Amino acid sequence: MASVLSSQKVQEGKSHIWPEVDVDPECAAMSDLIVPVPGALARTTLACFPGSGSKWYLSLIQFMSGYMTQDSLGTSVWLPKSHHDSDHTIVEVLSTGRPRPPSPARQRMAAVFKAEGRSILLLRNPFNAIVSWWNHVQSGSVYYGPGLTDALLEETLGTEEFCRFARAEAENWELQALDVLALSVDVLVVHYEDLREDFERQLTRTLRFLRVPIEERKLDCLRRYSVVVHKRRARERQGRFFCREARDRVGRAVREVRAALRELHLARIHPSYLDDLQDAEEQSLR
Repeated sequence: MASVLSSQKVQEGKSHIWPEVDVDPECAAMSDLIVPVPGALARTTLACFPGSGSKWYLSLIQFMSGYMTQDSLGTSVWLPKSHHDSDHTIVEVLSTGRPRPPSPARQRMAAVFKAEGRSILLLRNPFNAIVSWWNHVQSGSVYYGPGLTDALLEETLGTEEFCRFARAEAENWELQALDVLALSVDVLVVHYEDLREDFERQLTRTLRFLRVPIEERKLDCLRRYSVVVHKRRARERQGRFFCREARDRVGRAVREVRAALRELHLARIHPSYLDDLQDAEEQSLR
C-alpha cells in the first residue's frame, strides 16, 4: 500500500488521520472519535513551540486513543496545547520590529498549572522550528502575515526582520522548555526528530504516559501506511539563515535546555541540535 496518512481538519466524530488515496475500510472503521468524559483521562498539557509538528503528533494520538482533543468549535477537551507566548511575540516583532520581553512568569506557568503538573514537552530543533514558524506566518497560514508563496518564502530568510524574529523566538523556545521542566510534577519529553525516525516507539511511550490502552490493530494501520508526512524532503541545515545574534541566542537556548534535561535525568538533547549549531557557526566563519 502506497497511501500516505495525512493530517486534515478534524471532522466531527472522525479522526483526522486519513489515507490520501485508497482509504483502507478496516482502518477507516476504527477512526471514530468520542469526546472523553470529564475526569476520565489524566489531565495533561502538550507544550510545544510553534512549527514543531504538534498537529501531526496529536493526530496520531487521536487515532490511537479514539478521543477528540478538540470539539467541533476548536475548544480543547483533552490534552490542551500550549505554544507559550509566541503569538504575542510575532505580533510585536512584525508590527514594531522590536523583540518583546518575556511575559510574566505566572502567565507562562498557567498552562502547566491547569494540567495539574502533568506535561508532554515536544521539542524540535530550534533552527528548524523557528524557520517553520516564520514560514507559517509569512505564508498567511496563521491569523496574520503577508501570504507569501513558497517561491518567495526563502527570500525572506536571512533578512533583518527575520533576524529580529529569530532572536526573540529562540528565547521563547528556551523559556517554554525550562518552565515545563521546572514546574511539571510529571513530564514526558518527546523529540520531533525521534518521532519522525521511529513514530511507533514514541507513540507507545506517549500512550503509556497518558494511561491510554494500546490497540495493536490501530498500530498495525499506522504501520501499513507511511505516516511520516514530513519526510517529503530531506532535512536541510536551516542555521545558515540566522544572523550571528540569533544564532548565538539559539546556541544559548540549546545549551540551557540540554543542562536542564541532564539535571533532571529526563532525556538527552537530540544530537542534531548541537550538530546544526556547530555547522551554522562554521558556515559563519567561511
